[in-house]
Amino acid sequence: MSDDPLKAAQTVLYYAFGKAAEVAQLMEKELVTLVLIPAMLRKTPVNSIELDGLIARLSKSTLGQLLKELDPAVQVNAEAAAICADVLARRNAMMHRFFTANSDKLDTVETVNVLIKEIEDNERHFGGAYYTFRDINRNLESKYGITPKSIAAFLQAVSTV
Repeated sequence: MSDDPLKAAQTVLYYAFGKAAEVAQLMEKELVTLVLIPAMLRKTPVNSIELDGLIARLSKSTLGQLLKELDPAVQVNAEAAAICADVLARRNAMMHRFFTANSDKLDTVETVNVLIKEIEDNERHFGGAYYTFRDINRNLESKYGITPKSIAAFLQAVSTV
């Protein structure tokens, strides 16, 4: 760490931002899986071109688009819907506006520490959503006998059609 307390605090801020962004990406990956499982259960897509199209579409989708895709695929209770709305707003604010909106707060240790706490709070929320989506995936996987091997077999089967 730097001997300069401000630079040290800024380094911690950038590190915290990176950690929160990583957790947000893990959350999005679980959400893509959550959208993909019902497609597996419907036995769609039926060929590799459709599968490639689905995966490409899901991979390019924004978090908001993935959440909209989730509604018809999975029953979402009010609590899960609220979590989704919260993490969507937090993720968008953090990824699209955080540093530009807070550029005037990067010049003192005290204000940087406030920003660190905000980012750490976002990371906790993203982590909570990650575990929620992961648990829903595990429940669906358990209920329908879906395993990593069956997912791989599904992907392999449609890629050879």
